[in-house]
Amino acid sequence: MPRLTLNRVFAFSLLGLIAGLALLFWLVFHGLQAVLLNTAQQGRDKNSAIIGGSVTDYLAQAPAAAANFQRLIDAGLTHPSDVRSVRDGLLAVLLENGHLSEATFTSGKSRGFDAPGPDGHLVVDPASVGQVTLYRPLDSPWIVCRTTWYQGGRFLSSQLRINPDGTESQPGPPAVVPNPAAHPTFAGPTLNRLYGRLLWTDIHYFAIDTPLQERRRRIEVSVLKAIESPPGQFAGVLRIGLFKNAIDNAIDMPEGIDTTVHTIFICDNSGRLIALSGSSRYVDSNGDLRLSSDGAPMPVQTALRSPRLREVDEDKPLVDDHFDIGGTTYLCTFRWLPGTQSWILGVAAPRRAYLGDLLKIRAEVIWGSLALAAAIAFFGIIVLHAVSVAHAVILRESALMNDFVLDPSQNSCRFYDINRVLASLERAKTAMRSMGKYVPMDLVRRLYHRGEEPRLGGETTDLTVLFTDIQSFTEFAESRDADSVANSLGAYLDVLASVIQRQKGTIDKFIGDSVMAFWNAPEPVPAHPGLACRAALAGREALAMLYNSPGWAGMPGFQTRFGLHHCAASVGHFGAPDRFNYTAIGDGINLASRLQSLNKHYGTTIIASATVRDAASPGLLWRHLDRVAVKGKTQGIDIYELIGEDSAPLPAHVAVYEQALEAYFQGDFQQAAAIAGTQPGDLPSVVLATRCRVYLAAPPPADWAGVYAFASK
Repeated sequence: MPRLTLNRVFAFSLLGLIAGLALLFWLVFHGLQAVLLNTAQQGRDKNSAIIGGSVTDYLAQAPAAAANFQRLIDAGLTHPSDVRSVRDGLLAVLLENGHLSEATFTSGKSRGFDAPGPDGHLVVDPASVGQVTLYRPLDSPWIVCRTTWYQGGRFLSSQLRINPDGTESQPGPPAVVPNPAAHPTFAGPTLNRLYGRLLWTDIHYFAIDTPLQERRRRIEVSVLKAIESPPGQFAGVLRIGLFKNAIDNAIDMPEGIDTTVHTIFICDNSGRLIALSGSSRYVDSNGDLRLSSDGAPMPVQTALRSPRLREVDEDKPLVDDHFDIGGTTYLCTFRWLPGTQSWILGVAAPRRAYLGDLLKIRAEVIWGSLALAAAIAFFGIIVLHAVSVAHAVILRESALMNDFVLDPSQNSCRFYDINRVLASLERAKTAMRSMGKYVPMDLVRRLYHRGEEPRLGGETTDLTVLFTDIQSFTEFAESRDADSVANSLGAYLDVLASVIQRQKGTIDKFIGDSVMAFWNAPEPVPAHPGLACRAALAGREALAMLYNSPGWAGMPGFQTRFGLHHCAASVGHFGAPDRFNYTAIGDGINLASRLQSLNKHYGTTIIASATVRDAASPGLLWRHLDRVAVKGKTQGIDIYELIGEDSAPLPAHVAVYEQALEAYFQGDFQQAAAIAGTQPGDLPSVVLATRCRVYLAAPPPADWAGVYAFASK
């Protein structure tokens, strides 16, 4: 296998760079293409939803008008048997919505269904049949009211004009007309299986415009419904017509869509056109009125023949499709329009409309990448030659050092980094030559070749030491399974460790549920006693938040005790030659641990020595707690309870306690017990009062200096 050299690595790197650029370009291009097409699809989906919403909202006006008329009947404001009342109700519905083309109510008295089962038709007494129709004539401001009634064995009809100011014309002469109840729009809603349901007609020419030229005839869609009057008796059939022009406007002028790129149309699930921008030629298609697709754009004609169109229904309301026309790929979105007669909205656009700029950028990037690769190769060869020369110098100097040829050399290079390496080699040779002046060179050479490490040891440093411990943790661990204990302890120690590190402390070790930490090593930390105090306060608050968090699962919170001491200790690497630990040792370390244990005697949380209090920065609240000699010590020290930040006022019981403590130090146990006894809720006061009563019964020695010696931890 050939060895790796700088030349070979550079050649492979250059080839890899070019291949990487090509791969990156391919990934970026295809990623951008996918993003653009996905964004385009989302845009088409969104725009089709907006247009479809406009169409369905517009169509919903007809059912809303029918519901309004039914409410008028239910409220007794319109009486189905009263022609004038029906006319007023229909007029109110028609005036409320300018898009309604007509409102017709055909009344009659029911004789029941002519046959049992769902195919039976409701039969009405011909003599009871009447009809009121209100409609808007073409290009006229008034409304025409046509009334039909039964008389002398035939049906007569007469109409009048209702002007915008509410005045009416004289009724015209009556004319004989067919039975309104025989019309399909009456028969459909009175079919047993459709009775009471809201029925839509397909689009059709407005019957009133029949005398007009076909290009002027308006197109409408109607909703039909059998109407009942209280208490549930058949009253008649209501027909509400809705002009289709608003649907055409939604297609011709869609909001927020570029119609120069997108083609918008509405069709049915059989692929027959209902609405298309710029198209107005209607033909009869199997009995239904439909737009002619002969002159439709090719993307629309192709979309109407697409098998994907047949997949669109209520269960699959959104379908995306693509197809090719003359080498151009078109993207199309079909959307089901709920509340219609199985209408489908289509939005189509050429794929290049979304990718045109990207294709141009691709060509520019290809040429730019080739130019970049050529420039990299050219300058890379120049750099490689210079690096090879410098590398040879480093190898030569390293070989001389390995042979202990330590004579000074004068080497330089064009590269700053290489010069730094050569300078480091010279400093290393200088150090080895200097070491040879203090110890025999043979020893230096042996240490160098053997790679022996220095001995273990430490150095004395000014530290602030923190110990923590959990009260009654053993009982907690014995009452729960091992996993629960491990998870709870892990969360607890994580909070404490985070707080200590944020206050620039060094975590020495975790001892079961206890934590040992110190400040000012291995790096100096200014004002470290104050940082240690604030770490204890912040730890107490952070643990309280942990216990109230959902992750603690409602378990009782740990009672954590903190001990703080400021002292000089030995810090460094201690242990066996093959395994050591960076830690601090000394008498002060043990004292910090004892101070932590004292919390259980006073019922406190944080106890610090006087050295911590004196060295800590201002802004902290303290209580002078006692003067004690911990177990194993005869010399007493003053200890303090760290209460909190001075942003809050000092609690009143602290001043009372310190007054009692001052009397205690003066040997006035009677006075101290009396003062401390006034605070039965303060545990340190209870401890002090109890101790004073003991001293009253058995006074301390005459040379007593206020020090209380603990015989246990």
